[in-house]
Amino acid sequence: MAKYCTTSRQGTILTFAFTGRGKHLFDVEDLSEEMQINLLMHGLKQKLSDSFASAKDSTDPTAFAEQAVSDVWQGLVAGTWNPGKTGSQMFILAEALSRFAEANDKVLSTDDALDLVRKWEPKVRAAKAKIPVIAKLIAEITLEGIDDQGSTIEDVLGDLGE
Repeated sequence: MAKYCTTSRQGTILTFAFTGRGKHLFDVEDLSEEMQINLLMHGLKQKLSDSFASAKDSTDPTAFAEQAVSDVWQGLVAGTWNPGKTGSQMFILAEALSRFAEANDKVLSTDDALDLVRKWEPKVRAAKAKIPVIAKLIAEITLEGIDDQGSTIEDVLGDLGE
């Protein structure tokens, strides 16, 4: 939220407090059942869509997005609002494993690696991601999507008082 407004929630009531002005309370129970469902579905669509906001930076945006949506949904079903390993992290780990296999003359497609990563417990995924060669590949994959064109020394360091 912008600085001119803060929000809070208590039960089914959402409060917007406008700096130097008033508060507005919105109780979901004041809405019809149809409107509540519309609002719920809008929020669900937004939550799932947010999970793959960075898919365009991936080597396979569609697989990334599909994995991210699946992971967030599974987390919601399990009662977790923000799952520890998002789809993007799982996809990047799978891509790193695929590249590692290829560098060692083995064949492991990203899809097959993703199937493997999905089967691992979160602790196993975290441990695999910390193996130095895999961690380096994860860093490289993450950096591939960053557009650094147009960055100048002034953009990075500022005027430096000169």
